[in-house]
Amino acid sequence: MKSITFSLSLFLLFIFADTLAAQADMSPDEMAIQSIIRNMQDAWAAKDSERFASFFADDHDFIVWFGLYFPNSDRTENARNHEGIFTTIYKNWDVELRVDKMRFLRPDLALVHILGAGRDKGLAVPAVPGVIQTVLMEKKETGWQIVSFHNLDIEYDNILRKPEPTEEEKLAYAKAHFKGWYR
Repeated sequence: MKSITFSLSLFLLFIFADTLAAQADMSPDEMAIQSIIRNMQDAWAAKDSERFASFFADDHDFIVWFGLYFPNSDRTENARNHEGIFTTIYKNWDVELRVDKMRFLRPDLALVHILGAGRDKGLAVPAVPGVIQTVLMEKKETGWQIVSFHNLDIEYDNILRKPEPTEEEKLAYAKAHFKGWYR
């Protein structure tokens, strides 16, 4: 029993040390943005539309993966729209979100590219991302907030110019072009 406990402790220490090392390379603003994206993912998993909307500025733009555009949205509208999908079409759907790239345009303005994938609850995270989100975040007195969110479906069949690319072809493309998914 002591051997198992010791082995588990070493394993957890190794994972925690790796996380700390990755965070040591990040600025406080980068860590704050990473935290927001993780919290958005958690809010989605909990189907908490109010919490999900809380990461957005009260005046923001939102573009859905298939092109539906909500200009000048507020948190109330965002929460209402997400409540609608959380209780219907995405009721049993989880998302995985991973920041791929951050670029600070100014100290108070960041362009963030996020890779995402959806899956039925209980299933493993897909091997390849299914969406890319372009997010513009502004640092306000209360912290970083999303002012523009564009969610785009990654269409591997169009990218690879094949009607039905194999999983291996998608994986090879994703590993070459979406490196942030594999960090």
